[in-house]
Amino acid sequence: SSGINAEWPLRPGVFTGCFIFGTVGNAFALNFFCSRKKDVPKIIYIMITSMDLVVSLQAVLLAAPCLSHGFKSWMLNATIVEQTWGMVWMVTSNSTVFLVALLSITRMWHLMFPFRKNFNKTTVVVIFLVYMALSTVQATVPFWAEFSENTKGNH
Repeated sequence: SSGINAEWPLRPGVFTGCFIFGTVGNAFALNFFCSRKKDVPKIIYIMITSMDLVVSLQAVLLAAPCLSHGFKSWMLNATIVEQTWGMVWMVTSNSTVFLVALLSITRMWHLMFPFRKNFNKTTVVVIFLVYMALSTVQATVPFWAEFSENTKGNH
């Protein structure tokens, strides 16, 4: 048999399951952490579940082509959609790993220096926003070459 599902016939179900369970699970987790006292670990958990929620929502773009060949023909063949999806996927999935590392560092710091003033919420959020800005700039580098090629003929 040939077609999009020939190489791995379970793919549509796996991607659809990731979309449904990931979105619902992360939405509940986000609601749980947002309803609690906002200390540094909870702020990091909120950021982690937010990034995971975005990754779960992106799974619909993996599931849809498996379920519908028509969707694939117009959606994933659009270069800008595919590149933007890839950029957001890379930034969000890497951000989750960065946030887990940041959580580990803050916990280690608390254990090593229990009586010293530790990280505050603003510091953690600023560190994450700087990381996100740098990651986004790095992820957009392929767009720069394309933009440069497209604007050469306009001058």
